[in-house]
Amino acid sequence: MSTSSADRETGECTKCMSDIPVEADRCSECGFEPGHGVLGGIVMWVSGMLSSVFLTIALVSLIVIATGFPILDGLIVVAFTGSIGAVFGGIVYAGYKGGQRGPTDPPVGSDIEDTVESWDGEAAGRAAGERINNVGPALVAALPSWT
Repeated sequence: MSTSSADRETGECTKCMSDIPVEADRCSECGFEPGHGVLGGIVMWVSGMLSSVFLTIALVSLIVIATGFPILDGLIVVAFTGSIGAVFGGIVYAGYKGGQRGPTDPPVGSDIEDTVESWDGEAAGRAAGERINNVGPALVAALPSWT
């Protein structure tokens, strides 16, 4: 049982614009194979290692707090190292998602232009401005008196 080429779903290669099967990993015409490349792979590995180090430090800090370390100092270490670890983890995640696309998939982040062009932000911007303008007086009213 053979399948003809007309039965397969095709898409356009993002580099040479030729029609190729959607499930292809590499364009048969130009050889384009999207991925993170050598430098992206190195950045992902280094980011993964740094992320694991910082997140381990954050976890150990939580354990040290339980043994009697000052709570505020420990939480500062957890917040600082945890946030640094999260940034490096985000780099790893973005690199992983970028390496998962095929030659017919649009580049990562290319759909944002369509979203921006179709968004009527004037009403939303005015509403956000109103909310921001109302927050200031509410924060001042919530402050304790200093007398």
